[in-house]
Amino acid sequence: MGESVSSILLKVKEVAEAAASASNQISASTEEMATGAHEQASQATEVSGAVEQMSTTIFETTKKYISCF
Repeated sequence: MGESVSSILLKVKEVAEAAASASNQISASTEEMATGAHEQASQATEVSGAVEQMSTTIFETTKKYISCF
């Protein structure tokens, strides 16, 4: 064993710090993705409502047009 105990402990500490940093980065990325997914879901709901309103308007306009004949 060419390495001293203090040298090994230093390497273990460095690896633990690197793992903690990577974990924090993953956590931050996960939070960003969750926020983005929530925004997309909200936008999809808005688009769905707009499409429903347009569909209703088209239907009502068509009924009025047909009743003219």
